Amino acid sequence: KPPKPHKPPKPPKPAAAASKKKKRGPSVEDDEDDNAAVAKFTKSGRRKRKDTGSKRAPSRAWTADEEALCKEALALHGRDWHKCAAHVGTRDHRAFTSHVQKYFIKLCLQGKPLPRRVAESGEGYTLSGKPLDPNSAAARQYGFKPDTLNEIAAEGGNLSSLLSAEESAAVGEERVRRLAAAEAEAEERREKKQAVKDERGRAARDEKADAATEKSASKVSKKEQREAAAAQESGAPPVEPTEYAKNRPRRDTAVVSSGACFRDAGGGTLDLHPLRHFAPSAPGGGGAGAQPFDMTCSPSALLLMDLHAHLGSNEAIGYLGGRWDPVTRTIAVERAFPGRGIASGQDVEMDPVAEVELKAQVEAQQLTVVGWYHSHPVFEPTPSGVDIANQLNYQRLFRDEAAGVEPFVGFIVGPYDLRLPTQVSAVTCFMAQRRRVRDVEEEVPFEVSYEVTKDAPSIMTRHAMAAVVVQNKTLAGRVNPTELWRPFTTFINSQPSGGPCTKLAKLRASLLARLPEGVTEDEQDAILDEVAKQMQTAWGLDLGY
Repeated sequence: KPPKPHKPPKPPKPAAAASKKKKRGPSVEDDEDDNAAVAKFTKSGRRKRKDTGSKRAPSRAWTADEEALCKEALALHGRDWHKCAAHVGTRDHRAFTSHVQKYFIKLCLQGKPLPRRVAESGEGYTLSGKPLDPNSAAARQYGFKPDTLNEIAAEGGNLSSLLSAEESAAVGEERVRRLAAAEAEAEERREKKQAVKDERGRAARDEKADAATEKSASKVSKKEQREAAAAQESGAPPVEPTEYAKNRPRRDTAVVSSGACFRDAGGGTLDLHPLRHFAPSAPGGGGAGAQPFDMTCSPSALLLMDLHAHLGSNEAIGYLGGRWDPVTRTIAVERAFPGRGIASGQDVEMDPVAEVELKAQVEAQQLTVVGWYHSHPVFEPTPSGVDIANQLNYQRLFRDEAAGVEPFVGFIVGPYDLRLPTQVSAVTCFMAQRRRVRDVEEEVPFEVSYEVTKDAPSIMTRHAMAAVVVQNKTLAGRVNPTELWRPFTTFINSQPSGGPCTKLAKLRASLLARLPEGVTEDEQDAILDEVAKQMQTAWGLDLGY
């Protein structure tokens, strides 16, 4: 047979035909590519860091030189984090922002302002410049603790501290009024509960004393009966009781008083009495209806009064030392002398032992007692009936008969009233007069005007400020400086503004307002930092110093 003709090679099949072949399993190269793509993302879908899996260098604390460069960078570049990190040189921008966020939160807790260049891009204590949320993880870690907020709510304290930063932007005058009313109601409930407890204790003690008295009286009566029986048997007349037995005091039963308003032991009411104003004549000039004396007050006295009032949720009390000039009819308040008070439910009275000690301190500095002060922690500094009665008693004790003047004033400090327009405490100076109106004698409070001198605080004043912090270390009702006072800073024209304000920030801003103009910024920071550091050391707190 003839040979078959040679067939030409078949042309290659197209890709579509090749794909119809039986698929093989994935190759090793394909698996490696898929694993690499998956490894770039976390389980939640976020892209992983480039150094994931590698051994990272252990974290190290910032040195003093790095801290100084950090503050310089913020002053120069603000929130440009890459430039700030380049200025430090030894940290990348991630490490820099992590450190700066902690630094901003500490500034917020301490009440210090942001660096000016940083504040230009936003006044919030955050990396973005928005208001700090006290419920954020970073804020909780560095001072704004949720257990503190819950404790305030449980005790009926500053309920406004439970608001978040978003809610605080919508807070209005009505909201603040309701918060203040809720606090007042909670305070009233606690006081009524304590009053009932105290009354039960007194009733129990009285009952015990009555039982002891009756037992003693029964013994005496039995003895008298035996003596009378013996005398009757002997025919002698009964023995006449002695004068002491006739006049022996008998305990009265305890009576719970009722009425529309609270009263102290002397009958003074605890309702607030609006202040009246003297005639516009010159103080001390002797004009009709004018203020009976002129008055000056030193910044040192105001600083110490304001600081003492901020330290506790109970009322503070103390004396004011100064000088009285009967010729010019001028009172000069030079120093405040913090005392120890005895809380009696609704008001505060000076501890008798502390009163003797304070008078000795005033005399040791060659001053005279020219006034007293106390605080209204969470409400306006308007005198109550008890305050007016105490003021009248003081005025009578310190009256200058030769001049016909009662040179004695009273100060009231209101540190934590939620309705304050700014962080500065409200301060009232007053005296009282008895006036007869339509055959009715009234006790009327009058506002006393005074001029603040420009004397810078002395070393003695700074030592006294540190001493009052230490003195209140174990005070009942001592404040926690990192607690929120309110979730905004200022409240002007019924509009809240600014981020959350702690009680330490409130204290710092209020004391700063008391310093005279001649004090430099460095001296201001030194005085205010001394107070906060003393709190941190004496009270065992971490305030970031």
